[in-house]
Amino acid sequence: MTTETASACSDMAGLRRRRSRRASDAFYLIAASHGIMSTRHSQSQATIAARGNARVQPMPDAPPNFSILCFSHLIWEETLFQRPQQIMRQFQRMGHAVAYLSMTGTRRWLRLRWGQPRMPLAGVSPDGVRFRTMAHLPLAHRLTFLKPIDPLRLRAAARAARRQLPPGPVVLWLYHPDLAPSLAPVPRDLLVYDVMDPFDAFERSGALTPHHERQLLRDADVVFTGGRAIHERKAPLRPDAECFPSGVEADHFGRALHDATPAAPELATLPHPVLGYIGAIDERIDFRLVEDVCRARPGWSFVFIGPLIEMKRPPVDAPNFHYLGPRPYARLPEYLKGFDVATMPFVQSPLTAHISPTKTPEYLAAGRPVVSTPIRDVERDYGDVVLFARGAAAFATACERALAQPRDWAAALAHRAAAASWETIARRMRDTVAARLAAKGGTSRGR
Repeated sequence: MTTETASACSDMAGLRRRRSRRASDAFYLIAASHGIMSTRHSQSQATIAARGNARVQPMPDAPPNFSILCFSHLIWEETLFQRPQQIMRQFQRMGHAVAYLSMTGTRRWLRLRWGQPRMPLAGVSPDGVRFRTMAHLPLAHRLTFLKPIDPLRLRAAARAARRQLPPGPVVLWLYHPDLAPSLAPVPRDLLVYDVMDPFDAFERSGALTPHHERQLLRDADVVFTGGRAIHERKAPLRPDAECFPSGVEADHFGRALHDATPAAPELATLPHPVLGYIGAIDERIDFRLVEDVCRARPGWSFVFIGPLIEMKRPPVDAPNFHYLGPRPYARLPEYLKGFDVATMPFVQSPLTAHISPTKTPEYLAAGRPVVSTPIRDVERDYGDVVLFARGAAAFATACERALAQPRDWAAALAHRAAAASWETIARRMRDTVAARLAAKGGTSRGR
């Protein structure tokens, strides 16, 4: 090859690299998504059972300082702090570097980026968690030729995040099974799947979600479950799964009991009693029940706080229904202080048959009486302090019973909730992860 030819080839290669970088940057403007998780052959039930027989014991010494690369379907935001964010924050506080990546729809990503109030789509949380929110490529779910691009972006983001983690073992931690196939080639030393919802029951779930979850349950080195009902559902595939129902940051929500904590001013002008709901507002809510309660008790106020999922507004048509929008996690105790009754008006369907709502211990830690439609895990874990009712008439009656509870009951409710802390849950999870890493001998997969 002549010197001129070599120089020309070098120039062309440089041009291709620059074009590639520009194309990549364009995708990142819409958001970056990339991947994790190493492909593993399907393991036999015998192998899985053997894992279960070797039940992990707490580590007697400080566990290895592994890092976590977490991918979730829930974005890192200040208005909806749920299981993934709470657990990852605890790991970061314990000294494990955490990178938290998530994907959301393009429209929502643009609202977060340019709407009011704006939310950071990348950064470092006050606890030190590095987070990044990426957008799905527009029309990728409709146009076949675009479908391979999102997995490529997801893998690129995972590798970039992994490079920012300190040296040492890296744990790939997943919260949704549909993320697993895209993340298969990304290096990791351990794969954790924390099951928090019956994803195959959601209307927006893909046709392959059940298959992806079965494969992920087989492939994962460690499986955790977020409640007893979902644990029983997954146990046939993973008898060694460990169950950790929802926890609570008791000190934070206990601020609602302090005289120094003001009630949220938005609630001050509303007629009392105020029934309240805080959390994601999606297809799991029984909006017909809420509207019927509003109409049956026109002198009451029903308040919803939280982000809307796949809807423009809550479908409730009643003058005493008030949607306040999402509110920062730091201010939730102020709103709970203004609630006379905290509610969980969920639909009765396969979608809610296996949930373990995070809001149950949060409501209780705030000292609020709680009324819920029947939820299996809530009945089993908090049946002694939560009131249950089916249908609007029974729900309104249960709220009246809750209003009649003595004031000193609030402290008893808070004490009941404080037994389940996110810190304790994360420490027990860490013991399991550390023991699995030690058993594997630090071998890395997906390289």
